[in-house]
Amino acid sequence: YQRRVRGFPVQKSVDELEKERDEFIKQKKDFPNEEKLKKAKAKLDSFPIWPHFANIYTPHQYDKTVLSSIKVALNAVMDNRDDLERDIQQQYYKDRTAVNEKKIKADREKAENYISTVVKAALENIQNPNYLFELAQEANRKKDPKVVLEVAHKCYTSVYELEELRESKDKLAQGIRILEEEKESLGRKKKELPKNLASELSALQDQLKAKEVPEYLSSADNHISIIDSMAQLT
Repeated sequence: YQRRVRGFPVQKSVDELEKERDEFIKQKKDFPNEEKLKKAKAKLDSFPIWPHFANIYTPHQYDKTVLSSIKVALNAVMDNRDDLERDIQQQYYKDRTAVNEKKIKADREKAENYISTVVKAALENIQNPNYLFELAQEANRKKDPKVVLEVAHKCYTSVYELEELRESKDKLAQGIRILEEEKESLGRKKKELPKNLASELSALQDQLKAKEVPEYLSSADNHISIIDSMAQLT
């Protein structure tokens, strides 16, 4: 069957709110976040149809497929360029006076444009730094330093963005943990968390839920390892 696209963070928010509402219904209490749930559902309905063969709960389901497709395309266009250069060398070897320089220039430009098109597609569609490193390795194997540098730049940018996201996520999680520990401590004394702190806790939890965290977000050590490995290629 077909379902509407539930941009993963939005779908996750709806699922959590519906689960929370069910608990309130079981306890025969009014659900305080009904309006929030309605807005989240309305946002879901604004998205286009999600294909039946994809899983909304796995937003990076086809990343590996994209990488494989790009690698095949990159190898094909680079092989095409290499074949062209071999053909040009043979033309010069046979009879330099018969070589059509204008055609050679046009053919070389066309071959480079094919490569640029594939690289552009890669940089627009691959965000995972591990996959970008694999792509850079492929370009390095083909002895194309220009492509290696382009992919490396995107890889470094991706790692830095992931590090900022990880630090932001960890900071929110730490704030939540401190307030939850305070709430638990007060609960043992049969006291409630002050309203201002309860509001702060709720706000921090909402911010953390709203964070779009890719499944390939890794540790700082792994990010440094990727940068070091990429630096060896460049």
